[in-house]
Amino acid sequence: MSDSVSYQANDVPWLLDLDDRTCNDGSTSTIHVTLDTAIPITWVRVVFNYADSIDNIRLFYKPQNSMSMTSCPDKRKAQVDDKTVDISCQTSVVAEELSLDGDGVRRLCSLYISGGRNVALKQTAEQSSTFELGTGRWNAKNAVDGRTGVYEEAKKSRTCIHTDPRRGPGWWKLKFSSAVDISRFLIYNRDGN
Repeated sequence: MSDSVSYQANDVPWLLDLDDRTCNDGSTSTIHVTLDTAIPITWVRVVFNYADSIDNIRLFYKPQNSMSMTSCPDKRKAQVDDKTVDISCQTSVVAEELSLDGDGVRRLCSLYISGGRNVALKQTAEQSSTFELGTGRWNAKNAVDGRTGVYEEAKKSRTCIHTDPRRGPGWWKLKFSSAVDISRFLIYNRDGN
């Protein structure tokens, strides 16, 4: 699964526990969640406790700065297994809330909201210069290796980039191997933020 998005859902602790075995007791057919960070919705994964629930659910989102929920344009479903389905919601609109309704919600166990995928992973990166200290080199490729920590002791490797300040203003560049749609940027600094 790609990066997940965190969210808040009042009065439904079973939805927030990351346990596909704890489920709705059947008392509600609508779930409303507020995203911690507004993002374009690409797809969500829903897990049920009964296989017959997969087709009985509808997904809506509330665009940022809007007062009403909207249904997903060009919505598609892909069944992962007998109790899990991925629902595609291809929109470039930034959403701040999601809603699920229908009889399938009564059998809902988990909701995973995709934050998209890392399209920069293992792509070609360049920078103006490379800072070196002892055996450490802060190469451009470190920024696209998928690791977000500063230093991995077991591998004795640096996981960030750093240009050499003695060589003038620094720059960093990323080249994609093919055209990509970018909905957001996540940049991790050396202090882990």
